[in-house]
Amino acid sequence: MPSELQAVDATALARVTQERDELREALRHAQGVTSFAYYTVDLATDLVTVSEPFAQIWGLPAGTTHVHYDDLLQRVHPEDRDAFDTLRKHAIESGPSLALQCRIVRTNGEVRFIRTFGTIFSNAIGVAERSVGSVFDCTDQIQAQNAVLFLSTHDPLTGLLNRHQLLEVLDHYADQVGTRGALVLFDIDRFAQINEIAGHAVGDQLLRAIAERVRFLEADGHYVARLGSDEFACLLIDPKDRSLVDDGIERLRGSLDAPFEAGHAEFVLRATMGLAEHPHDGTGEGLLQNAVMALHAAKTAARGGLVRYGPALERKMSVRSRLERDLPAAIERSEFAMYYQPLIDASDERVIAAEALLRWQHPELGLLTPDVFLTIAEESDAVVEIGKWAIDRACRDAMLIRDSLGRDVRLNVNVSPRHVQSARLVGHVSSALADSGWKAAALQLEVTEQLLIEDIPSAVATLEQLRSRGISIAIDDFGTGYNTLSYLKSYPVSCIKIDRAFVKDAENDRYSRAICRSVAALADSLHMQVIGEGVETRGQADFLRKIGCHELQGFHFGQPVTAWDFMTTYGTEGVWLT
Repeated sequence: MPSELQAVDATALARVTQERDELREALRHAQGVTSFAYYTVDLATDLVTVSEPFAQIWGLPAGTTHVHYDDLLQRVHPEDRDAFDTLRKHAIESGPSLALQCRIVRTNGEVRFIRTFGTIFSNAIGVAERSVGSVFDCTDQIQAQNAVLFLSTHDPLTGLLNRHQLLEVLDHYADQVGTRGALVLFDIDRFAQINEIAGHAVGDQLLRAIAERVRFLEADGHYVARLGSDEFACLLIDPKDRSLVDDGIERLRGSLDAPFEAGHAEFVLRATMGLAEHPHDGTGEGLLQNAVMALHAAKTAARGGLVRYGPALERKMSVRSRLERDLPAAIERSEFAMYYQPLIDASDERVIAAEALLRWQHPELGLLTPDVFLTIAEESDAVVEIGKWAIDRACRDAMLIRDSLGRDVRLNVNVSPRHVQSARLVGHVSSALADSGWKAAALQLEVTEQLLIEDIPSAVATLEQLRSRGISIAIDDFGTGYNTLSYLKSYPVSCIKIDRAFVKDAENDRYSRAICRSVAALADSLHMQVIGEGVETRGQADFLRKIGCHELQGFHFGQPVTAWDFMTTYGTEGVWLT
């Protein structure tokens, strides 16, 4: 009987041992799959018994089964070490559970994030004797969370703060008493054309390069953000001295002056800036809105400059907002009108042409000139629709002027850069000529010099098509981009108009006279006609005639008038167009 019992006990013991080994193997496999690791701590000696996955996570030597707590504590990141040790001691004293997160540094320098979960076991009299728990390597999870958080607060292309986070910073400073500073917004002139010509990949390279250039401000305690496209913001904070803010603006502009390289090409970029001061011009989102208003004003005034926000600007932009709202209805209600100014033959002062000038008869603001509203129209296709109407109306009026006077005159019409770059200008001009009966040879379209300097392929193609139809092209306001003349070889230009700014000072300023002479000589060498515009005095007219201008235009000879007034005023003058 005893031998039978011994046999049963041996069989049971073998079965239990086998089940225990299988459970251990299953646990070891589960630990390997889930990256969990288990430990037991003898709290009397701080000796830690660890599993193989635990040793792997902590970067312990292979085969390690025991390690002292102090050795593990030294592997905790220096910035987390004191907090980790304090929280562990508190958990042991208060029990019964423990949950900690920290960074550890492995012997190879690699930093990992871990989470520790455990239970504190005490004896019959309540003294903590041991801690049993697990460790989880949560590095991938933490890094993913940090990436999501970063993308929620930063621009993914440049790594700068995004608009949302900038507003958070502005709200923070809105509550700070005595803090002064300035919010500077800037964008890159003609950046859309860079994307169009060089490609968006090159554009993205430039945006990243711009971000790197302006990051120096962050080192000084300022903030830099990308608001969208090519628009950036710099929050310059200085609680003591405004001059340091002004210095930051100069350094910002200087950082953008040097050429940029992208896509095996070199780009010279020009930034237009708008500025609003904190807290004088607003705080929080209000400060951003006012800086946007200043930037908008800078872009419509003179690109490459800086405009500061102020009450006068707010009133001006209020009018602008009203014009933006009223512009679509103005097209529908036919509130636009064409006025005409004579161009005079410099040799005998007879009228040989009429320039068509657009006006907006606003029902409340009165008669508005293009400098007031055309930049608004340029921001959308509204300028194309207005341009189509202007060309059509001018051609019809020119027929009435010719029939009334009994002689031909040339018709000059201004066309906007956006209209030239569109694929519709040639069709609009052709339709206007066909519908009115005006001759293509008697039509001259005036384009801005800036359009030609930018050398946009679509503009070149459009002007070539117009010339092939017998229409002549004139450069308006010539001289503003006088440092770049290579475009004259590429475009079908037959006439140059000297900018009125040089004509105005020609009598008293030798530099203006020199520029006028140079333009006239250049036109002569290229077999182009040259027109002096903005003539207000007899002295200016005599000077322009002397240097070789073929035609003259300005208030000295006549102001812009309606088609009817033009016919009645100049009905006894003029010559046949040859």
